[in-house]
Amino acid sequence: MAKSRKEFTPLQRRQLQKEANNECAWCGNKDPEDWQFHHINGNPEMTVLANGIMLCRNCHGKADNGYSITMDQLYSRKSELQKAMPPETEKSNIAGAKKILKSSLQSNEVNVGNVGGDFVFSPKSEVHIHQKPRKSADTEKYPDGTIGSDMYAHGYIKYLAEKATEAQIKSNIKATPQKFYTLFARDHGLTPFFSLLEKLPAAIEFMQKKIDGTRFARGLGYKFYHTFDEHKAMIDNPKGRNKR
Repeated sequence: MAKSRKEFTPLQRRQLQKEANNECAWCGNKDPEDWQFHHINGNPEMTVLANGIMLCRNCHGKADNGYSITMDQLYSRKSELQKAMPPETEKSNIAGAKKILKSSLQSNEVNVGNVGGDFVFSPKSEVHIHQKPRKSADTEKYPDGTIGSDMYAHGYIKYLAEKATEAQIKSNIKATPQKFYTLFARDHGLTPFFSLLEKLPAAIEFMQKKIDGTRFARGLGYKFYHTFDEHKAMIDNPKGRNKR
């Protein structure tokens, strides 16, 4: 059943307009007649400020298709906009992030901190601010405690998305890795990389099913991908890698 669309309130729209500095948050279009308000995670029922961003009509269409402008790109842009906001908006931003994560991940308690405009999540009951540890270039843009922030989890989900893309293309189905990130987000509220690490088993199962269900993979007679444990072993011992 399709989710009913809920519009952002006039007060929320004014806040998102202010956050975007009176222009499209993506391309800088300053024409008010073109401004629209986008639900970043694709859930039209989740009208909290943390899930909203002001875009022009053209960029909104690109964001809706999930390919030209991706959800992850919009979350990163949202973080940049929030860094430029006055300090008094921090409390409302944290509250909004906490609400969106609780709803999306169906978690009983989510701890949300804000470090330099970036949301940091962990499964605790308090709200606090802490420093982020140094990360690799691939994972540093994702909040602590998420799949994207973990070297092993990030790499394996990216690997499976690429294998799923390959399997579908070889089955004459148009696909890109972003397609699978977007499909996962429609079921779970956030893309795999922005989901908490507790969602890793669900993300792995989702990606593997997308591979196993293709005509190409079914005809092989063997798994078209290695397991998560094999993936970790290959990272820890690069010389032992196989070609699969």
